[in-house]
Amino acid sequence: LKRVVIPNFAARLSSKCGDGKMFCLTYEGLERNIAGEMKAMGKFIGAEVDEASLKRIRKESRSYKRGSNDLAEHIANYDEVRESLSSNKCLLGQLETPLEVSSEAKVLFPSCNFYNSSL
Repeated sequence: LKRVVIPNFAARLSSKCGDGKMFCLTYEGLERNIAGEMKAMGKFIGAEVDEASLKRIRKESRSYKRGSNDLAEHIANYDEVRESLSSNKCLLGQLETPLEVSSEAKVLFPSCNFYNSSL
């Protein structure tokens, strides 16, 4: 997905608002392969990451869910957000899907055709 849909969207945005050069870094990509993403980003900006640093990233990088499982506790206008997403069952499902705070399993959601919008 990242290598096709998101770059197409980013390219349109970058061409419209910048010099046409853009590197897409996603949370899901970092979750899958943080060292690979850092290596690709370093190459893109001309500051390649050495193998020792990549090894350290692989060994030491950890992400985990922090805080409550209830997004309504963290989003001041939760009801408004929920209402605005009500026509998109895919996005609404993501908003309402509880994730266990202590869960080791990674839940990666689809993009819900969000990046297929026109600029």
